[in-house]
Parts: sequence; structure tokens; C-alpha cells
Amino acid sequence: MSAQDKNILQNETDYIKRLKEGSHEAYSVLYQFYLPQLYAFIYNMTRSAYFAEETVQETFVRLWKNHTEICLETSFKSYLFTVARNLMLNEFRRQINHPVFSEYVEYSNQLQLSENETETYMNFNDFCAELNKAKQKLSPRQLDIFHLHKEKGYSVQSIAKQLNITEKSVRNQLSTAINILRKEMTCFSALFVFLFLYS
Repeated sequence: MSAQDKNILQNETDYIKRLKEGSHEAYSVLYQFYLPQLYAFIYNMTRSAYFAEETVQETFVRLWKNHTEICLETSFKSYLFTVARNLMLNEFRRQINHPVFSEYVEYSNQLQLSENETETYMNFNDFCAELNKAKQKLSPRQLDIFHLHKEKGYSVQSIAKQLNITEKSVRNQLSTAINILRKEMTCFSALFVFLFLYS
């Protein structure tokens, strides 16, 4: 960390107070300090330089528009990153119709902001490609049940009625499908468990 960055951190509370009061200078200082951090945060999630740039710029636009509402008692960094994360989620919900994307982002967010920060961030496209490949190991009935329950959110009862089979059969087929996919998804085992075993 440079001497300038250390100085900003030491005086961050003062900059935030001045920003809340409408100081363009304080806004500029905080912008320059947090810009690379926010960009890395979004890029590591999306692997898109364009999307990271757009999200970061919109985050700071929102920050300035709502600068009078900044709470001095809470973490400014957490506030800023939450704004960026919500913008990212909203945009991807609009652009990508994938049932587990928002959960994936939440998972990646937990990895990045945890105390044991990891340098490797799983790529959502890689995960989806691997999942689609693994699904080829399922029977048509197993695939239908997995899709309806884990990706569409249908209840076991609803699936049984829709497919004209017993609820026990649905549970058995679902359990078999999950076991098959979990074995095939060893490279993404933690993420698979997070998305599909605790949902």
C-alpha cells in the first residue's frame, strides 16, 4: 500500500464526513482510492472488463446522488461494495435468465470477502458448461426432476402430480441425480453443494 493510500485510510472518516456534506474533493479522493478495489471485485465475479467498468461507474454515480444519506456509523467500504453488488445482480437478472446465477454471485461474494480470501474465483460460465456436461449422465426422467426441483423451484408434490408419479419416486430419482452430478462436478464440488444441496 502506498503512503498516499495509507494517508487516505487514516483520514477516511474525515473524507466520508466531507462527502456527506457535498465535498467534490472528498468524493474524488474516495473515488480514486476505491475504484481499483471495486473494479477487481466486479471483474472477479463476471470476468467482463466492460461490465466491471460500467458497474463501478454506476456505483459512484449512485454514491454521489445519495451522498447525504451516507451513514457515518457503518462501514463505508461495505456500503460501497453492497451498492456495486446489487447493481451487478440487478443487471444480470435482467440480462441472463439462469436459475442459479444470483446464488453463484452470493457464493463468490462470500469467498472474496471472507477472512480466508482465495485468489481463485470460479467462473460461472465454466461451472454451467461443466454442469451441462454432467447432466448428460442423467436419464431423461432424472434430468426432468432435477431441473424442475433444483432449477425451477417446484415442490416434490407438484412434480409428482405433473409427471404422474409418486412423491417417493420423485425423491428417489432426485437423490440419484444429485449423487451422479456431484461425482461428475468434482472441480466445482463446493459450489455444487452450495447451490443444490442447501437450496
